[in-house]
Amino acid sequence: MWAPNSALLLVDFQNEWKDQSSVYYLGRTSIVEKKAKTLVHEAIKNQSPIAYTKKYGDNEEEDVFPKNNMRSEIIDEIPVEEGIEIFGRKGWDPFIETYIDDFFIDMNVEHLYIAGLAINAGVRECVESAYNRGYSITLVKDCCLAETSEEFQFTVEDLQKYRFITVKTLKQVIEQPL
Repeated sequence: MWAPNSALLLVDFQNEWKDQSSVYYLGRTSIVEKKAKTLVHEAIKNQSPIAYTKKYGDNEEEDVFPKNNMRSEIIDEIPVEEGIEIFGRKGWDPFIETYIDDFFIDMNVEHLYIAGLAINAGVRECVESAYNRGYSITLVKDCCLAETSEEFQFTVEDLQKYRFITVKTLKQVIEQPL
C-alpha cells in the first residue's frame, strides 16, 4: 500500500555504476534495475510524484560522473516518463543546490520512498538530508546496492537506528500498508 502524500525519490541510477572502468563500478545492478522499474510503475499507478537525482562532475573532463556524458545519464532500464523531475547535482546530497525540496513541498509530499545506487554514498546522504528536513522515509532496500554486503548492511542498520527510517522490500511496499 502506498503512503498518502508520498513521492518516489530515485538516487543515482546512473551508467557510471555499470562502467567496469569506473572506480564506482558496482556490477550486479540488473536485479536492482528491474525492481526499481517496478517501483517507478507503482508510484505512477498511485499518482505519486517521482524525482530522480543524478550526480555529475563540474565539467565534461571529470573522471567520474562527467557532465553531458552517457556515464552520468540515467540507466536505460529505469523509465523516465513525462512529468518525472530530474535533479542534477555536484555533491552527494540531492537537497543542496537543487530545488528538490521546493518540488516536494509544492506537491504536499510528507513521505519519501527512497531507492538508489549506492546506498552507502548518495542514497545515505539523501536519506539523512530528507530526515533533517522532516520527511518520513521508507528505504526500499532491495532497490538499493552497495559495493559489499557489509557496507550495505551497516548502512541500513545505521540509518534505521539513528534516522528512524522504515526499511522495506519492494514486495512489502506494494503489499503492506505503511
